[in-house]
Amino acid sequence: MSIVLLLDGDEAIARPLTRMRSRFSLRDGIYSPLQRLRRKHQNAQFFYYHPDAAHESSIARLEGLEPARVLLGAEANSIAAAEILATQRGAAAIPAAPLLDALDAIGPRLQKDLDLWGQLSGALRSPAELKALGVQLIGDLDRLYVHANVQLTPGIVIDLRSGPVILDDNVSISAFSYLEGPLYAGPGAYIDNARITGGVIIGAKCRVGGEIENSIFGDFSNKHHEGFVGHSWLGAWVNLGALSTTSDLKNNYGEIRPLQPPSAAELERGQRSAGAPWSSGRIKLGAIIGDCVKTAIGTMIPSGALIDAGANVFGGPAPRYTPPFAWGPGGERYRADRFFADCERIFARRQQSPHSELFALAARFTR
Repeated sequence: MSIVLLLDGDEAIARPLTRMRSRFSLRDGIYSPLQRLRRKHQNAQFFYYHPDAAHESSIARLEGLEPARVLLGAEANSIAAAEILATQRGAAAIPAAPLLDALDAIGPRLQKDLDLWGQLSGALRSPAELKALGVQLIGDLDRLYVHANVQLTPGIVIDLRSGPVILDDNVSISAFSYLEGPLYAGPGAYIDNARITGGVIIGAKCRVGGEIENSIFGDFSNKHHEGFVGHSWLGAWVNLGALSTTSDLKNNYGEIRPLQPPSAAELERGQRSAGAPWSSGRIKLGAIIGDCVKTAIGTMIPSGALIDAGANVFGGPAPRYTPPFAWGPGGERYRADRFFADCERIFARRQQSPHSELFALAARFTR
């Protein structure tokens, strides 16, 4: 049996998204990197490395992987050491790609993923059938991939001039929605009176409306009402209140410099404030929003803002950095028992239940 070692370098800007999952499980196309690798190496044993040993162990259990230190030993105390040890043991070492690169590569990634998706998706609805329903199609119809179970209504515009539009099983789209490719909407997603442009990935069972540009939504996340989300990455189970809006461009068109979130070890030592600004090299960058974040109605989110996992944002504009499991603007924390109870209630609304390891990971940051 071959061995694949997934190397997570704990990229600072990715921390809000990876407090409760690995970088490899974040969907950045039709599939996540982990899903692609499992299909490519069907008989392999997968190990997961993270610089924080406790985090490595929890994430491995959550995602059905083996902790890398079981394979490599305690001397794997850095990503460089882990890579050398993996090579010595004949393992294929695969580093996580930089997070923000995925926002730039949505079109090419979807195009590559289509080969596999086409084998699994089953029957597709034809362009002629969509036109008969009153859907307006613009551009190259060979770029249109609509699962047979997709529900559409008259008054939808699908624009294929900039890339493919892929609508997966049981997606539902309301009238007056404008969908520009490249776009992927995952199984069970609901797109309601939305304007979607610039390369967008919408996870399974998401509910989205308003304006979305060049962004990625994790599974089960909601942005159902008006408001703008642009050049942003949202985790799973995020709920943006009505009119919550991201800024993705500074007034002076200057470089956006996000603050660096604390590591897991720093959080455990009580350091909840962010570190120095980080040079993104971008003039367009919205927000990075972790799993299970909630925002109140009308929340304004500044460019380059990081909202860490589990935070409940209310009482004014979001700051440049919101610590994990923050409760409002006053420095309070989401109580662990309340967070767990809220997760169970929210997940049940989608016929889901939270993994026990999710609570173990959350407990580490709510103490």
